[in-house]
Amino acid sequence: MTNYTKLPAILLLADGTVFYGKAGKQATESIQDYFQNDNLVAISDIDTRALVRHIRDKGAMNAIISSEITDLEELKQKLSEVPSMDGLELSSKVSTKEPYFYGNPDASLKVAALDLGIKKNILRSFENRDIYVQVFPAKTKFSEMEKFSPDGVKGKKAFSVQYHPESSPGPHDSRYLFDDFVNVMKGELVW
Repeated sequence: MTNYTKLPAILLLADGTVFYGKAGKQATESIQDYFQNDNLVAISDIDTRALVRHIRDKGAMNAIISSEITDLEELKQKLSEVPSMDGLELSSKVSTKEPYFYGNPDASLKVAALDLGIKKNILRSFENRDIYVQVFPAKTKFSEMEKFSPDGVKGKKAFSVQYHPESSPGPHDSRYLFDDFVNVMKGELVW
């Protein structure tokens, strides 16, 4: 469960600022204490956009982060012992085990989403557009999803994008995709 008194500190970090004191009047501990007490890993001084470009160009790869081992050679050895990601089926490891619903059941549209590592902000973006979502495990058969009667499947309407349209964090240049998706389902936009 989220401790909302800690959210200002988390949002501060997401903005790219490293701050080691207490973040605001409501904070009960420093950010460093927060991460240590909650066993969270944080990174700093990394160009995450360059890292994303590297992963996009080179493909997914194994990585290691440790707060216990600081010897680089030992970390490299441990990393070399991890099996390659090539050919691994990882979606079932990140997917929900059971279907679940997100949003208002009385929403004007319904979407069935296959959880292959779905981000919560995608679900929020649907909810903000009056869409009720049922999220299904990665290996759900189409016939099972069809029982939900999602609006995006009727008439074989489909929508795809080749990057992560989470609409957050960062520039909100992908929000139009959710609006276009809704318009396709309503039949107001034809591709």
